[in-house]
Amino acid sequence: NILYCNQLEQAYSDYQKQYGQDAHITNFLKSEQTRKIFEAAYNEFMSYELREIKINGQFLDDAKQLVKIVPKEFVPLDPDI
Repeated sequence: NILYCNQLEQAYSDYQKQYGQDAHITNFLKSEQTRKIFEAAYNEFMSYELREIKINGQFLDDAKQLVKIVPKEFVPLDPDI
């Protein structure tokens, strides 16, 4: 939903205004505000119901299963992050 993209962009813009040159995207993405936006998007996605189940049902079910296995907490790929 574009709503969540817009919310993230606005929140990051506000974050940049608040922190100036110290506004690193990784810190923003770990913030509580960002978590709430992603959580809202996740909840909407998980409750989404299809109009044409025969055509897209398996795709949506597969996507929901994939989203469920994503770790709830930040898992750095590099220990220095």
